[in-house]
Amino acid sequence: MLIDEKGCIKSLNSELDRRIGVIKLPFLWIIEGPNDSGKSVLAQQYAYGALNLGYRLLYITTETGVRGLLKNMRQISLDVTHHFLTGSLMIFELHVKNLKWDKELSSKFLDLIVKTVNRLQIYDIFIIDSLTYLVTHAEEKDILNFFTEMRNVVDDHEKSVIITIHPYAFNQDLLIRMRSICDI
Repeated sequence: MLIDEKGCIKSLNSELDRRIGVIKLPFLWIIEGPNDSGKSVLAQQYAYGALNLGYRLLYITTETGVRGLLKNMRQISLDVTHHFLTGSLMIFELHVKNLKWDKELSSKFLDLIVKTVNRLQIYDIFIIDSLTYLVTHAEEKDILNFFTEMRNVVDDHEKSVIITIHPYAFNQDLLIRMRSICDI
C-alpha cells in the first residue's frame, strides 16, 4: 500500500483535505443532502483518494451504471479506470428505478447489500450511493437493522462504509437514530 498516514484516507483534493483533513479508518459515514448537492461527488472524491492510497473499494450504485460512474468520475478528473481494470475497484449497479416498491422489496434489497458486504471482505471500503431508493418504502426496523449491520462491519471487520442519502426519505427521529450509529 502507498498509504501516507497509516490507517487513514484522504480525498487527494487539497481544498477538501485542508478543510476536512484525513479520515481515520475504520468508519461508518453517512453523507446526506438534497438532490444535486454533491453527495455522490464527495463519495467519489474519497473513493479516488482511497484507491490512490492503495485501498480496495467496492462501489454499489443505484444512481448510474458501471460505464456511467467511470465516465462521470473521469469528467471531474477522478479517473479510476486503471483501478477498475486491475480489480482494486469493483462496481456493482443496482437497477432500482421504475420498480414497484413496497416494504418487502425494500427489505430484500437492504438484506442483499448486507450479505454482499459481508461476503466481499477483500475490500477495505464500501460505498453505497445512494440508499434513498432502497429505504423510501422500508420499515423503520429494516433501516435500523441495516445501519446496525453496517456498524458491525466496521467494528467487527475493521472495514469502512460510506452511504449517501437524501434526508427527506427519513422522518426526523429515524434520521437522528441513524446518525447516532454512524461515526461521521
